[in-house]
Amino acid sequence: PPRLAPAMKDRANPPKASKCRLTSSGYRIFLFVAIAACMSNVSARVTHGSGETRLHSEIIESSFGFESGGRLRGTIQVFGAETDTYLLLISMDQWRVYRFEEIRSTPALCFTPCTARVAIPANGTKQAVDITLDDLDLYRALLANCNGAKIEYKADLTFTNPDGDGETHLSYEDQPLIDVNLALLLLYTALLLPWLACLRVNYSYVTAIHKLMAIAIAVKVFELSITISFLKEVRHTGVQRSPLGNLDAFTRVLSSGFALGTLLFIALGWSLTRRRLSERERQMLPSSFGAYLLFGTLYNTCEEPNICGAYLLSFYVIKFLVTFCIIVGLNTNIERLRSGTVELPGRGSAAQVYELMLAYMRYRWAFLAYLILPIALMFIEFSVLSWKYMWLVTLLNELFTVSVYAYVYAAFAPRKPTRFALVDMNSSAGSGENRSTMMEGASD
Repeated sequence: PPRLAPAMKDRANPPKASKCRLTSSGYRIFLFVAIAACMSNVSARVTHGSGETRLHSEIIESSFGFESGGRLRGTIQVFGAETDTYLLLISMDQWRVYRFEEIRSTPALCFTPCTARVAIPANGTKQAVDITLDDLDLYRALLANCNGAKIEYKADLTFTNPDGDGETHLSYEDQPLIDVNLALLLLYTALLLPWLACLRVNYSYVTAIHKLMAIAIAVKVFELSITISFLKEVRHTGVQRSPLGNLDAFTRVLSSGFALGTLLFIALGWSLTRRRLSERERQMLPSSFGAYLLFGTLYNTCEEPNICGAYLLSFYVIKFLVTFCIIVGLNTNIERLRSGTVELPGRGSAAQVYELMLAYMRYRWAFLAYLILPIALMFIEFSVLSWKYMWLVTLLNELFTVSVYAYVYAAFAPRKPTRFALVDMNSSAGSGENRSTMMEGASD
């Protein structure tokens, strides 16, 4: 999910996409997404858009948390037949009345309870808007087309909140996100540095998966750095559809892709229970990773609701398939280790096979918690937290995620041969009788 509330989305018309020829290679898809993330139009307002409608209502801004002293200002134009058209600013309670009591008839819509109402002439004259809010609440900007005639409109509106002697373009519930992401940056850095120190101390036992785990944390640190810069830019300018904004969307998908990919490689046993992946796995994984990045970035930068739904569905289908592969790989490796049919790289002893099996069993429980997390956060978001504290969802999500990663990383950290890791080629592999005894003990 984007780190900003939907209210901060810039409604500028997206530029027409140039025709690109994509190949089946995941690496070329990755390159395409990276280039697309850095090419974007820059709008000068938080909300700057246009369109046409015959509907009785058109939502200009889905939600924005105004505090006392917040301002909505700018201009709006309406072109069309003579019609009664109003810009309405509706609070959360008023929105519930409008939505759930279905006040949809023409007279009721134009006179529905609202915090502010501005009449807009239908002859194309620019109507100035300058509204100062007195109460803290979550507001929606709504264009009311009273008789349903076809109209065209152009809106150029700015949503701001007081910030000391100046003002900020961040919605009230998004303002703590800068400090939250800064704290998370320090937390992930505190996880990365000990991991690098562990790799250095146990360098003789480091495998490819351990290096990939370090890269995944480093990408997360980079993502948080970009997010902090982006939030600061939005706070001062109100511009979200900018190169930095698209780079932020791309790095968030890239970071989650690296994290999920690392969990997948561990589940498949790459460099832990086998030296290399199969040929089919080497063919499928790059393309799957590229498609994950492509659809995730397209969804985060999408502005057309119909197309966004297709991007989101494709993204979740790929994520579901990767998750299913992780579950299958975990169970397969646990059963192979338990039955003693795995020959570890470097001929591991029975004790080391047993240690590795315990690590995979811990990983299975941690991954189960990782799957349950979205359900728990959804319950907290809709049943416990007020809209003012939506930033806590981001904080809780990241704290739980970093806890799962730290637990998994500790389970598979490189160690001396007295644990499991890679053993010296001169060490002996335990006898089949000893190995069977230890596996039976683990099953019990």
